[in-house]
Amino acid sequence: MKLNLKRKVLGLAFLAATLPILVMLFLTSQFEQTVAQQAEEELNQIVDQSLKQIAKDVYAMCETTHQLLLRKANQDLNIARMLLEDAGETELSRESV
Repeated sequence: MKLNLKRKVLGLAFLAATLPILVMLFLTSQFEQTVAQQAEEELNQIVDQSLKQIAKDVYAMCETTHQLLLRKANQDLNIARMLLEDAGETELSRESV
């Protein structure tokens, strides 16, 4: 099958038009995979950092709550001691239930 000049020119034009498109599709596909992988790695790092910060914040909140509860318990015990002193001497009842 002989190719005449017109078919040769059309074939070269078609090849010249489709080859860059195919190359760009391939490169875009490769770039998309690379970008997706990098994005996933960066998101995992952000999640790890966020979880570490959340754990630190929860620990600090628990520590603060513990200190406040200790202070409140001591204050309540002091009030109870004062009330007992004001009420006078205490003694056990002989009455049984």
